[in-house]
Amino acid sequence: MAALLTLQLSAQQKQILSILARHPWMSLPDIQMQLSPEHPDPRLIQRHLKALLAQELVSLSTWTGSRSWQERERYVLTETGLRYLAVRHGVPSTQYLSPGLSTRPAPPLSSLEQSSGWVQRGVGDLNRQMAHTQGVYWCVRQITAAGRQTGTYEILAWRSAREAIRRPWNCPGSHSLLIRPDAELLYTVRVSSALYRLLLEYDRGTTSAREYTQKFAAYADYQDETRTILPPIVVVVQSEQTCVTIERVLREIQARMLPVVLLLADEVRCTGLHSLLPQLLVLTSLSSVY
Repeated sequence: MAALLTLQLSAQQKQILSILARHPWMSLPDIQMQLSPEHPDPRLIQRHLKALLAQELVSLSTWTGSRSWQERERYVLTETGLRYLAVRHGVPSTQYLSPGLSTRPAPPLSSLEQSSGWVQRGVGDLNRQMAHTQGVYWCVRQITAAGRQTGTYEILAWRSAREAIRRPWNCPGSHSLLIRPDAELLYTVRVSSALYRLLLEYDRGTTSAREYTQKFAAYADYQDETRTILPPIVVVVQSEQTCVTIERVLREIQARMLPVVLLLADEVRCTGLHSLLPQLLVLTSLSSVY
């Protein structure tokens, strides 16, 4: 079955499956930006998605929190699609799937496992926080597009929230300490061939000062435990008032060495990371190499 699909699917269709495996619930504009940014017409991507839907490798869900139909329509891999990727890449199905409730029963992976179905790891959390998920994806899309338009930087890789988690395994007694950025971006700049990275946090303006304190204290504790400086932490916020609140929190927890950079969502929409590049490069020179 996997061999037949490999022969049947086009290279772009396989790319779509791989993209959705890393970033579930993408919209058409998200997929377009990652797969074919040089072609603004989305009809080719739509045809590929239609074929994947017909083969039940991808499913389509509608989110009600957006005015644009393209933003409302969200794509996610089915269990069949995830199992195909696992076989294709020579990894266990559990690389992508975990036991859980699914829309239709599926055979267990073994006779000892009698789950009612299998779902993609982490997909439920992203769905329950769809407004935040949409915001993160929108942010990455704007940053990527602005880099290509200005030519000042280029996003080479987008690591998901699951991939961006950092655990200080080298510190005894601190195995439970971890930080959870919304994404990690790897990029280059026009004036250098070096590879840079940043951690991305997207804020919808619904976070309390207490929650900011917990979040940034965790980042500061991670740096203290590992005795390293993290890559720049770019926090995209909705208002100047949120900037004031976060700056106050950083002073209160005495996180002077935490490389936090605040960026308004309106600026992301207009110029992406362009205005931040000098500051990001200075902070990156202070951070540890991972």
